Amino acid sequence: LPVMETAPSVAASSRPVDAEDVVRGPGVLGPVDALPRLAAFFLTAVGVVGLPLLLAGRFTRVPVLVGVVVVTVALELLWRRLVDRPAAVSRRAAVVSLLAVGVAVLSTMANARWGSQHILVDGDPAVYAVTGQLLAQTGSLEIPTLAQSVFGGNASLNYAGAGFDLDAGGASVRPSFMHLLPMVLAIASWLGGAQALLWANAVVSGAALLAVFVLGARLLPRPEWSLLAMTALALSLPQQHFSRDTFSEIPAQLLVFAGIALLFDAVRSRRSGVGAGVLAGLVLGASCIARIDAFSYLIPLVVVATVLVLAGRGRLAAGMTGGTAVGAVLGYLDLRLGSPSYLGLQVENLNLILAALTAMTLLCATALLLRHRAIGLWERSRGRALAASVVLLVLLLGAYAGVVRPLVEVGRNLSPQQPTAVGSLQKAAGSAVDPLRSYDELSLQWLTWYLGPVAVGLGLLGLAVLIWRTLARQRSTGDAQAALAGLAFLLVFGASTALYLWRPSIVPVQYWATRRFLPVTIPGLLLLASVAASAVPGRRGWRPVAAAVATVALLAPPLVYLRGHATEREYVPMLAVTEQLCAVLEPDDAVVLIGGVRLSTAMPQTLRAFCGVPVAIMSGTTTPTDLNAIADAVRAAGRRPIFLSPDAEPVVAAGPVPGTFRPVVSEQVSVVALTLTTRPQELFTFPMQVFLAEAP
Repeated sequence: LPVMETAPSVAASSRPVDAEDVVRGPGVLGPVDALPRLAAFFLTAVGVVGLPLLLAGRFTRVPVLVGVVVVTVALELLWRRLVDRPAAVSRRAAVVSLLAVGVAVLSTMANARWGSQHILVDGDPAVYAVTGQLLAQTGSLEIPTLAQSVFGGNASLNYAGAGFDLDAGGASVRPSFMHLLPMVLAIASWLGGAQALLWANAVVSGAALLAVFVLGARLLPRPEWSLLAMTALALSLPQQHFSRDTFSEIPAQLLVFAGIALLFDAVRSRRSGVGAGVLAGLVLGASCIARIDAFSYLIPLVVVATVLVLAGRGRLAAGMTGGTAVGAVLGYLDLRLGSPSYLGLQVENLNLILAALTAMTLLCATALLLRHRAIGLWERSRGRALAASVVLLVLLLGAYAGVVRPLVEVGRNLSPQQPTAVGSLQKAAGSAVDPLRSYDELSLQWLTWYLGPVAVGLGLLGLAVLIWRTLARQRSTGDAQAALAGLAFLLVFGASTALYLWRPSIVPVQYWATRRFLPVTIPGLLLLASVAASAVPGRRGWRPVAAAVATVALLAPPLVYLRGHATEREYVPMLAVTEQLCAVLEPDDAVVLIGGVRLSTAMPQTLRAFCGVPVAIMSGTTTPTDLNAIADAVRAAGRRPIFLSPDAEPVVAAGPVPGTFRPVVSEQVSVVALTLTTRPQELFTFPMQVFLAEAP
């Protein structure tokens, strides 16, 4: 932790001030520096404005768009008023800033061009995408089933499908998960239709890359080092894979890195106080509307607030805490009111996070109550011995996680109730079948598969360097302020990384499992690798050598691993499949899905969202008599009854389905082949066939 008093000691003030002791400006062009901040303010505004409207069932185009634009502009103008303006940058820094924008733009274009079309609901991204389209169409989380008014209330029908929950009365279905990303996708759909919805996360990813760059430019001596880390992140397979799909980790990544950069500037600014803290806290807290595990970021942020108070920045700490609380409360309301079933599934994990947060809050409150003793204890204990002990502990834990742990541990932490592909993949690979294997012991090795072992090793060394600078190297006001400003990154990175290296708590298939490390750990490790390389002394020509080694270590592995994956796309051509189905359906149709997991489980809400027709799902108890009665009810409601099936001659329990079926879709859909102990290497395809009949 940084020194509690930021005034330099007599010894420090009696020597010449080193250039590295001066708290620098960000070294980034002002407009470039503002881009990720504006993007983060936009996401924050979507949460603050959109979520209350969504929970009230009033998420409609005009109030949402007007409200989000007004709040985004207001946040930016307020920030510029509250925080010191950035100093002019050198021509070299300006060129680096423009290069960073170029990397972000090229990454966005590539990820959009080869984006996924994940609207077949077999996983989280498709739930987000379909929910976004439903919100754009209905403005509400309550999606009416029309079970009584259209389908006659037939008891053998279901209406939910994967990722959606049917209410007790069967009158509506509700999407699972949290809703910041679906609200962003809904806005994209309003502005550009279904294709824009599928491109939205690629745009968010470009802004997230810039957020990593601008934070790195504050942590590192020159922005070139940050550009190196950002480029390595843009080339990495996890960043590309998840940016091309609708995963909530990408918005969380943007909010975390942009929020820490805002807090960094607020700490360094001479005139920032409550207001600047509120804005930084709002952005950090908005991550709790994107992902449930973002609540764990609150624990290190409590420590940051406590240290700010002890360092004499109580107004800033109060503002940050208040702003973060707003996002956290909105996130909890989203869970409680907007996705109660999902909250029920995750309540045990959330309770553990809240218990840890409560314990940390009590501990920090005690430190504040005993302020003078806490500062005295810190002043007596801090120094090179403490810093060396912490650095040694971090390096030993890193060595254990990477080398020893895979040899002595066998992770078996999957729930027996959790359906997974682990057993089938083990059987296919000829391994011992153990469906509860979580492979926790390989968590650090997962990172080496995508970043390379040298880059991961440099990242751990960079973490040690940053800890050393924070604990031992504070000989001036500049040192103390720099340590205090970088504390949030150090603690959020350390806590998140340690948690998920120890227990990833995810089905261990690749790329899926690397989701845990995408918001903080992967970009943080790359920045820390640059920290390690930039710390090499400039004497005797070592720094150019370090720069060359770091460039090769960070860029060569992702470039090599990218071979064969640069144009990789998933779930193509599901958008064309959906459009083909919508083209043969009429606005007054009502659809009954008959058989087939990919159709009856994964497509009902997709058809409802993109085609705008009511959809029901045949169950195992549905009979031909039921189907005839359903068809009569649909016609009585003034609609045309349509049966869709993956089979040309579908059969139910008591006989054939009435009607003559004709083919309307016949496509091959591509997805990444799942793996357990290596990077994914190839795609495989599965058939998507749909036959249609109008009920006779």
